[in-house]
Formats: sequence, C-alpha cells, structure tokens
Amino acid sequence: MDFGLSKEQALLQNIIRRSVEEQCPREYARELEQTGEFPEELWRKMAGLGFLDLPRSF
Repeated sequence: MDFGLSKEQALLQNIIRRSVEEQCPREYARELEQTGEFPEELWRKMAGLGFLDLPRSF
C-alpha cells in the first residue's frame, strides 16, 4: 500500500507551504502565537486563496 502523496496532493502541499511562508513567516507566526492574535488581514488572505474551503473539498 502506497501512503505517499498523490501528484495533486503534493502540488497542493507545495502551494500552501509557499503561500504560508510568504504571508506568515515563522517570526511573524511566533509573534502571533505569543500575543494570541490572528489578524483579520491574514484571515482574508487565507480565505482568498481558498484555504478555508479545503476541509469541505475532501
């Protein structure tokens, strides 16, 4: 049994990884974690990229 990602899953993983690195670098993510904040602007960007619809897609 192959537990690896399909081509589509690997592509989606890469797209999400690059987008998160660009929109929310580690330093910024750590700052947000410490303050407990989640900026509306970041939420809107994630929604605009379709990330919030992913759970319904599967």
